[in-house]
Amino acid sequence: MAETTPTPSSRIQWARTTIGLSSRELDRLAGLGEGHTSLIETGRRKNISTETAASIARVLGVSLDWLVLGRGRN
Repeated sequence: MAETTPTPSSRIQWARTTIGLSSRELDRLAGLGEGHTSLIETGRRKNISTETAASIARVLGVSLDWLVLGRGRN
């Protein structure tokens, strides 16, 4: 998995599309502003706060370690 998803943004996109969520739906479920996920996935938002990463990980059903660092189980 790490080879195909080397960055937090690519891991978010991979996990999101794997479970069939749109970026808009992920924004809503994670309590983010509209377009936030898109900014992260396209690299226009480089720094993700811990709170944002934790909310995204919770919605996607992945560990925070995997989402942020690429370690552990997705």
